[in-house]
Amino acid sequence: MSKPIFAWLVLAEVQAGRLALDQPLDQLWPPAPMPLPAELMRRITPRLLLSHGAGLPNWRAGGDLAPLRPEAQPGERFLYSGEGYQLLQQALEWVCGMSLDLLARRRLFAPLGLNASSFVHDPLLDGQRARGHDPEGRPLPREDYLRANAAYTLYTSAADYLRLLQA
Repeated sequence: MSKPIFAWLVLAEVQAGRLALDQPLDQLWPPAPMPLPAELMRRITPRLLLSHGAGLPNWRAGGDLAPLRPEAQPGERFLYSGEGYQLLQQALEWVCGMSLDLLARRRLFAPLGLNASSFVHDPLLDGQRARGHDPEGRPLPREDYLRANAAYTLYTSAADYLRLLQA
């Protein structure tokens, strides 16, 4: 549910002229070490990341501290990739000068009057949260995401998500 909302935010920034879908990722990257070789960062674009065509794994083995290793060349084939969305999130945050959660609140949630949506845990929404269950029907522990991740941390109500989709 997070990825379509994140894609909406990216496309809004494209429409505003702050980034381009075919702009190389190395041009959007903050002054920090790049997670991939410069040659690959020049070939990966927001369009490839949004469409899961950058050649990146869903998640790297070993977590965020492990090296990110592509599984295909950019544009070669579809590979579902949460890593790709996370990379594009970092670029978008750099370009916009704010966190994903703040960007979503300012440019999407507040203008639409969505009071039950956030990319980070908000204790005020705890009473509305659903929980998954294991095969025996026991509730699974809740995940309280304190850092936004474009690939999976959206908290929202059914009513808010319907309004997001309608918008």
